[in-house]
Amino acid sequence: MRTFLPIKSLQILSGFFISALSFVVSLGYSQELPPLILKHQNFILQEKSSGNPQEIPGFHLPKNLSTKEILNSGNVFRMFQLYANGLPMHNAFLLSRQNANGIGIETFIPEEIFEKIAPADFKSEKTPDLRYIFNGQFWELMQVKSVTTPAPPSAALLFSDLSGQERFREDWLLRFSDSSVRARVFRPDPVSKLRIPYGGQLRDREDSAYALLRQAMDTVQIRLRFSADSFFLENSKFRFGEFSPPQKLLARSSSPDSFLFDRNQSGFEEVNAFYHLNKFRQFIDSLGFNSLANYPLKVDAHGMDGADQSAYSPLQDILAYGDGNVDDAEDAAVIVHEYGHVLCQSAIPFGNSGQERRAIEEGLCDYLAGSYLRSFSDYLPNRIFRWDGNNEFWAGRSLISSKMYPNDLSGGIYADGEIFCSVLNKIEESRGRAVTHQLLLSALPGLIPNLNMPKAARLLLAADTAIFQGQNSAAIRQHFLERAIDPDLVIVSVQPEKNESGSLIFYQADGKLGFKNKTLHAISIQIHDAMGKVLMDFKTQPEQEINILPLDNLVPGIYFLRTANKVYRFPVQLPR
Repeated sequence: MRTFLPIKSLQILSGFFISALSFVVSLGYSQELPPLILKHQNFILQEKSSGNPQEIPGFHLPKNLSTKEILNSGNVFRMFQLYANGLPMHNAFLLSRQNANGIGIETFIPEEIFEKIAPADFKSEKTPDLRYIFNGQFWELMQVKSVTTPAPPSAALLFSDLSGQERFREDWLLRFSDSSVRARVFRPDPVSKLRIPYGGQLRDREDSAYALLRQAMDTVQIRLRFSADSFFLENSKFRFGEFSPPQKLLARSSSPDSFLFDRNQSGFEEVNAFYHLNKFRQFIDSLGFNSLANYPLKVDAHGMDGADQSAYSPLQDILAYGDGNVDDAEDAAVIVHEYGHVLCQSAIPFGNSGQERRAIEEGLCDYLAGSYLRSFSDYLPNRIFRWDGNNEFWAGRSLISSKMYPNDLSGGIYADGEIFCSVLNKIEESRGRAVTHQLLLSALPGLIPNLNMPKAARLLLAADTAIFQGQNSAAIRQHFLERAIDPDLVIVSVQPEKNESGSLIFYQADGKLGFKNKTLHAISIQIHDAMGKVLMDFKTQPEQEINILPLDNLVPGIYFLRTANKVYRFPVQLPR
């Protein structure tokens, strides 16, 4: 750190002496500087009582750079640039402070100016981009150029030696509370990036940083909190720390280029998890769900006491990734899956009770992870945990399943979760990622304890009615029925086309709500509202088409249609 000492303090420096003389310098100002003369082995700086400062071989004070009067303090500060051999010395200034009467109080000067100045071995003309830079041992002549970029925004001074070789950069993008730094990550994992299945040359190898894995890395920009001259892996949504064993050195630095970790460094997993959590979070926020888990979540990229597992603890509100075998924080699927539990807990605290309810949550978290992977790569599109699993450590899981509900329920939350996950995956294939996420995130507050899959399906259908006026409901119901999950809900389309539901065709068109009997026999039907009031009670004949009621006579909500052996529910959402 650069220190500025009162001129009197410099008398104790070995090899130097400072003698106060009765010279004053006006430099065109009525106020006077304190008497000053400095001597050194290769320069003498002397100020005279009149005229301009005299340049003596070595240093000189060419001009007053600035004069600043601090109101109500009685102080006037003046700053002078120090030069050597006619060229400016970077960050070397003489600062004088005077009182309101113009009497010099003290003069400050950086102690580095007493270090050796390297001879200038160059023949080029003196240009504004040449400066003397203190390199920690002596003053060295370098070329200085400003470098700026608009996106991402950056501003820096680039220091090169006289051969043009870059020596270092000085960041000059002043920040309020956070900043963008460069970091290395897997996007989303080595298997997906390299499009090579796990095995052979592509293996974990206990955190080793071998050449093939370096090919799987991308350099990205991440925004970190900048405070007290340092960057921290923190923002309004995530706060990284060591909240559980093993304890490892946290990734933080004063340099924006210090987060380019290699895989064998503990900071890599922190940066990788931070990047993917924020990337996924940005997508959620873009859909309008920024109120979910809207607080700084504590994240430990090296937790679980080194075990090969990850978990979220709602009691401690800590998200921890384990280091066993493939480090979990290296696989984006694990990172996003575990954050899915955080979103569920935020929507309905402690709702994850009951075997089938837990299977539903595991399935939706798997879906979120798989969908996130596909946003980067279409390699092995139906496999998740492609790097952390699908290897000698464990088999990973699939986004698709041929299991049928409820006959194939095994009681294992992960195996049973594949049923629910496969439905969500099919919905995304037919309706898109954004629509599926909106439906799922809207349904989270309804995931009460002991919920079963048909009721969870009904939540998605209700969300579609509320958000999209039922435009996707027929497809959603069909995908659930493919896995024998019957939401017991009649779907009414807002489009003129007709949608089949069992033996009855329901439709909503031309301001009418109706159905058509497609069976070979008469069906007795009763329709009533949520309060039990009977609205219609009649018998329909084969191929008979009936309008239930004009839409303007219905209040938006859930209605019931009862046949001899079945009760259906159907939503009515009036046109906006």
